[in-house]
Amino acid sequence: MGYIPFYEICSNIEDGGTMALNVKSEDNEFGLPMDKYIFYELYCNECDCHRVMFYVMCSKMKVPVAVICWGWKSRNFYKKLYKNVSKEVMDEIKGPALDSLNPQSVLAPRILKMFKEILMTDPNYTEEIKTHFKMFKKNLKKKKSLENNSAVG
Repeated sequence: MGYIPFYEICSNIEDGGTMALNVKSEDNEFGLPMDKYIFYELYCNECDCHRVMFYVMCSKMKVPVAVICWGWKSRNFYKKLYKNVSKEVMDEIKGPALDSLNPQSVLAPRILKMFKEILMTDPNYTEEIKTHFKMFKKNLKKKKSLENNSAVG
């Protein structure tokens, strides 16, 4: 599966598919260093898996400090889509979880905790992700159609 940043396909959207959480105190419940943690949304360009991948960056590091995946459909939906996967793999597919196929920093488990307790408990944010998925798929389809038409002519 190929995951593409939301902002590459939906460049006209104001937030570009990012969310930032600022940790403003060294003494915080997540044990994270003070910094701005930016969650970049990426969506699959190959299937309709109804999942998002978040690349989490912070201003002090030049590489992702966490890669979190989340699928918002039912477990049965994912069981049909991904046949014969183990419970552990299913837990990761459904998420939210740290993506085992990507490198994770030592901060990743704490960032996941912050993600679960702040962003995942906000129904407006989770609905926004689902809306972004639909927008991504619609714009991706348009882009592919334009590419196919220009290749023909």
